[in-house]
Amino acid sequence: MDREELRDAIDSALDVPMAILAFIALVLIVIDLTAAVSPAYTTAVEVVYWLVWSAFVGEFVVKLLLSRNKRLYIRQHWVELALVAVPFLRIFRVLRIARATRSVALLRFFLYTRLGLSELGKILSRRLTYLVVTTALVTLFGAIGGLVLESRVPGTNMKTFGDALWWSTGLVTTVTDEIHPVTPGGRILGFFLMVFGMTVFAFLAASFAAFLFGKKGEEAPSKPKSPGENDDDEKGRDAGLLARLPVHLYTGNHATFAGVSLLNNLPIGVFDSGVGGLTVVNSIMGRLPSESIIYLGDTARVPYGPRDLEEVKGFVLQIADFLVRQDVKLIVIACNTGTAAGLSPAQERFGVPITGVIEPGARAAALATRTRRVGVVGTAGTIASSAYTRALHMFDAGLEIYTRACPEFVDFVEAGEVAGDRIERLAHQYLDAFLRSGVDAVILGCTHYPLLAETIGKVMGHGVQLISSADETAREVEEILGRRDHLRSGGRQKHRFIATGDPEQFRLLGSRFLDRRIDIVEKVNLP
Repeated sequence: MDREELRDAIDSALDVPMAILAFIALVLIVIDLTAAVSPAYTTAVEVVYWLVWSAFVGEFVVKLLLSRNKRLYIRQHWVELALVAVPFLRIFRVLRIARATRSVALLRFFLYTRLGLSELGKILSRRLTYLVVTTALVTLFGAIGGLVLESRVPGTNMKTFGDALWWSTGLVTTVTDEIHPVTPGGRILGFFLMVFGMTVFAFLAASFAAFLFGKKGEEAPSKPKSPGENDDDEKGRDAGLLARLPVHLYTGNHATFAGVSLLNNLPIGVFDSGVGGLTVVNSIMGRLPSESIIYLGDTARVPYGPRDLEEVKGFVLQIADFLVRQDVKLIVIACNTGTAAGLSPAQERFGVPITGVIEPGARAAALATRTRRVGVVGTAGTIASSAYTRALHMFDAGLEIYTRACPEFVDFVEAGEVAGDRIERLAHQYLDAFLRSGVDAVILGCTHYPLLAETIGKVMGHGVQLISSADETAREVEEILGRRDHLRSGGRQKHRFIATGDPEQFRLLGSRFLDRRIDIVEKVNLP
């Protein structure tokens, strides 16, 4: 384990303890500001506060020392740095500058609130739970701010913490205006509390509407096809054009408080019939290193390739439903057969953006080919579905498409044999027809195949460009999230790996596909 892996392990282990300490600090600051204890207990409160502060200092210093790029770490963890510095501002107490002292306490409260929300974002997976906690903390912060700004001003009717809490709660819930701030600072704070309250209301309204529409969509009968409409027309609409990205109804709302997003910190969901989709995860990790990922490998029902596409569609909808309940912000069907069978039905049913691996690869190949002759290799199910052929022709109807099912490639990859005479001979059997046809771009239409890129490239020669659906899908994920302003800007990512089959087998084989060690694999039983 290298230094940064050790830092991440420490960070993960301290998620819950540091969140608890942050909220203990908030309680102490409230006590300090509201004078809720007698002088006899003031020293005890101070001691506990300094112990909490020392824990944050120790965590920050250790993780800073373990980071390779210390400047980058400081920029990404400015809140922790500020918390280290804030106690030194308590010199104002010595100088008896009461207003400044209360402002420093308010700053401390803000920083611990911001840090507590950051830690909660790592721990809590449910959007609603996170929203409730965030709203409570914002309300409390508003009360503390109102008390600091208003309680000692002539003409105020906000004299106690109870008054301030009632005022803050009324603004956030938009149900009362009995107490009015008289200072400019109090009015500005009140404005932001009202904006936050309206944002929460909009979030809840959008989520409720999306739930109703989702139920209505599930219950509505399928629309009959018109006489001139066939399956190719229906699927062609979903393949898209060169500049198009999938846009679907999304239940999220880009609401933030103190820089913490209710949506951006949610994970990306990725699934495949087995471990092959981890090549897509590896590409996403390389392109978006701050994003958290939940990966599900349906190893109990692998492979999808030889199965009936209608059966595979049922699997796709079932797993997508599972991931939606994990509160992911985007789903990637990292399986070519799964994409061919279930992408369109999944996009129609669920309220999160869903993308597959076929269209990104087809787009890249259509742009890369000079001879307008493209080869596609994949599983039997993917090739039989003609999904790549339809997608490629959406981008360029004049392309000549050559396809070949290569089922034995999967066996070699899972056995760890990705180079050597045997796999090279097999590659020649599969691919020599492509050479005779003059293709200059080949789509690796199975998530296992990127591990064979070196061997396939050797057989095809330097003049043929290999298109990895994994890399192109990672690029599309970045573009979808970027357009929606849902990219996670920094912080420590947290990945989960889930298998429907043997977790230990998944862990061992998956580490090779992911090109990094997998320590923990959860087991889930899908009905």
